[in-house]
Amino acid sequence: MHPDIVAISNVWQCDVRIDALKAEHEGLNRVIKAAEASLAAADAGLATAQAALAAAKTAERVNARELDSYTEKRAATREMINTGTAPDYAAAERQLANVIARIDTLETAGIELLDALEAAGEAVKSAERARKKALDDLAAGKAALAARDAPLRKELGEILPRREAAWEELHPELKPQYFDQRRKKKRALVNVVEKTCSACSTFVPPQVWLDTESGKEAHRCTGCGAWILP
Repeated sequence: MHPDIVAISNVWQCDVRIDALKAEHEGLNRVIKAAEASLAAADAGLATAQAALAAAKTAERVNARELDSYTEKRAATREMINTGTAPDYAAAERQLANVIARIDTLETAGIELLDALEAAGEAVKSAERARKKALDDLAAGKAALAARDAPLRKELGEILPRREAAWEELHPELKPQYFDQRRKKKRALVNVVEKTCSACSTFVPPQVWLDTESGKEAHRCTGCGAWILP
């Protein structure tokens, strides 16, 4: 294998592992951030649901008190009519009819309010479950990061000096080319599969392959710019 390919491979292997370590660490942090966002949303949802439940309870109590008041008024009016103690019989009859109509309205409203109260209660339970899940996810994310943080940092600390040493071994003319491949987020090394580049499928001339295979010369793919492995 040509020395330049060996040197590039040494740097590339370090960079691939460094990228993997950083990606894992970033992924663990993303999980935590997502769980924190979910928890914030769950807290807001729970607060809204609790407020709706409190409002439903208040409305139901107000309706129930008014219904009790009109129920008492209906009984008193009927008593006056039945005992003949009403000052004005016709007025008492009209009052009774109005009271009964109002009671019907309040009873209908009461049924609707009970349904709303039940729905609000279920909404609170659902919001509480969502909050618990967010808390569990956050705890799991933090535990996963805690378990991997030190090992990741340790391995990264070990590989960085090796990468620096490998970089020093790289020919000065190759460094900007390698850096350009990294900047473009392209592979540094590729294989030849059925006379084409494994990364971009560009045709690799036979002489290029022979030079690479014999270690006579280091070649780059004309398509993606990666160095060709023997």
